Amino acid sequence: MQIIMLKDQRKKEYECLVDDADYEYLSKFKWGLHRQSKSGHLYARRYEDEITETGFIRHWFFMHNEIMQNKNLYVDHKNRNGLDNRRENLRVVTQSENILNSRPFKKMSDLPRGVTRQYHKERLLGYKAQIRVAGHCYYLGFYNNVTLACLAYLNKAKELCVYNHDYGF
Repeated sequence: MQIIMLKDQRKKEYECLVDDADYEYLSKFKWGLHRQSKSGHLYARRYEDEITETGFIRHWFFMHNEIMQNKNLYVDHKNRNGLDNRRENLRVVTQSENILNSRPFKKMSDLPRGVTRQYHKERLLGYKAQIRVAGHCYYLGFYNNVTLACLAYLNKAKELCVYNHDYGF
């Protein structure tokens, strides 16, 4: 394992982990730090400028895409650390698979992923469990408590072989 140092706009340094086999190729480039505006996730990226008749076009390249040589699908960081670009931590996935390994939105709910409260005239009726995979929504049932709804979600996720970092499978 090797470390490539990155700097943000304020010159603060961050460590980016890469495999020994990728280090030689990646160290040829000047890598910068990219912070996603909504989530705050950090990623290593570089750019190349293409000169045109009217000026130039800047092309951005993310390190994880360069390592996995991916142009069409998504590259997922299994441990959710965008600066851990070791091959064992990266996998090529579809958009829906990538979303499943994302963190739940902070202010949305205190409920587990796949579980929502069901109300009628402001009275809590129970909890609905569902999971969405590859554009298909599976309704898993209506439950009296959060634990049963969560278990239904977990069982269906395992059945569908869906990786979910929140629950460790």
